[in-house]
Amino acid sequence: QIQGHRGDCPACGGRFTVFASRRRGNDTVRKVECRGCGKAAVVTNSWVARVLIVIGAEATRQDVRSLLASAGHEVDEASDTESALGAYRECPADVVMVDMSASAGLSGADFIRRLRADFADAVVLAAGPRTRYGAADPLAAARQHGAADIIRAPFSTADLLAAITAMIRAHSH
Repeated sequence: QIQGHRGDCPACGGRFTVFASRRRGNDTVRKVECRGCGKAAVVTNSWVARVLIVIGAEATRQDVRSLLASAGHEVDEASDTESALGAYRECPADVVMVDMSASAGLSGADFIRRLRADFADAVVLAAGPRTRYGAADPLAAARQHGAADIIRAPFSTADLLAAITAMIRAHSH
């Protein structure tokens, strides 16, 4: 079982416990239970993808890796944009999630532009914090350079999994 992040439960804002996936007919499902209010559900996990995460902060990268792996996704990771390009070249991912501040080497926007230039079918989810009023928004730049979608940090487990699932559905061939 994997602990979710605070704020995942829409009823009480408590933490979820996510149990191992299991097969039910043609679907892969998992039980999710709130440790705060006890509400539980069995959720379908049929949209599984190979996800490359590009996040500079090791603790955050490990949290996102655990979250995606617990949802059944195959996860590769890179701590910077340069190594992410190499990892993608070796084995293309279904979705690339890039933290726009993980810019050792290339900036987030330059990474997206270069990845999309080399691999036109690359699907990118750009992540970044809300910006101060009047400051340049890196997520707006991500969209301009070819990100398929954006997610603002801090994001909930449900928001991230929904974004990945929507991208897989939209870009499946």
